[in-house]
Amino acid sequence: MLVKSRRAIQTLIVVLGFVGCIPINPTAINPPAGPSTTTAETPSTLVPTPLPQTFSELSPSVEIYNPLTGLPVADPSLLELPAVLVSISHFPVTARPQAGLSFAPYVFEVYITEGTTRFLTTFYGEFPAPEIPIIGNCEVRREIFTQTALILGNQVWQDENGNGRHEAWERGIGGVCINLYNANGTLLQQTTTDSNGYYGFNIEAGRYFVEFLKPSGMEFSQKDAAHEDKDSDVDQATGRSDTLEISPSLPHLDAGFIPLAVPDPAPTDFP
Repeated sequence: MLVKSRRAIQTLIVVLGFVGCIPINPTAINPPAGPSTTTAETPSTLVPTPLPQTFSELSPSVEIYNPLTGLPVADPSLLELPAVLVSISHFPVTARPQAGLSFAPYVFEVYITEGTTRFLTTFYGEFPAPEIPIIGNCEVRREIFTQTALILGNQVWQDENGNGRHEAWERGIGGVCINLYNANGTLLQQTTTDSNGYYGFNIEAGRYFVEFLKPSGMEFSQKDAAHEDKDSDVDQATGRSDTLEISPSLPHLDAGFIPLAVPDPAPTDFP
């Protein structure tokens, strides 16, 4: 009896040892019978995060606007500098006229005491600089232009960067002589530009061309280099526009000039 028990125990040990050597796999639970579906794994892709661009890194073809003026800026990198508030005194008298105020988007006149005021200016996107107006060879027109018929005209402007495009910061040229001709070449009217470069002719419906007399020290900008109301419409060799059928008014006949040299500020006795 004892021998049989020992044999049974030995057999049990051998069986348990054999079972322990077999790898145990988890039991798979089959889903209910139904249509077979296969779920495709979507490979994960890394989406690069764009780095922030500074104003100076943007494409030159992209216009950047000054948030204080809503106008395009000549040098977008200047918008990376903080705005500056400058208090400008009216006294002594030799402090007037103050230069550079027109470069500020905002100019406040602040009362300080006893009827005295100061200018408080905000500069952003453009450095203040003295204004050096460039004048043509004729007298600057001071009379107010009054419309009495169809209008032919607009502005003569200084193409500072020479790209043939009238930028928002490029100013007009006063004192430029302008002649109006009919289609037969008969001189009909003459005028000059005002201090902001504007001019105009009152005309009846018909065919006309305009001649701009080139001031000394300047050259004409490239003709038709941009949109109709933002470029020069004058032939660079003759200084004349095309002969145009005017009906209705044509208020965007412009001429751009490129200064060959920028004049230096006139000497003054100001400190």
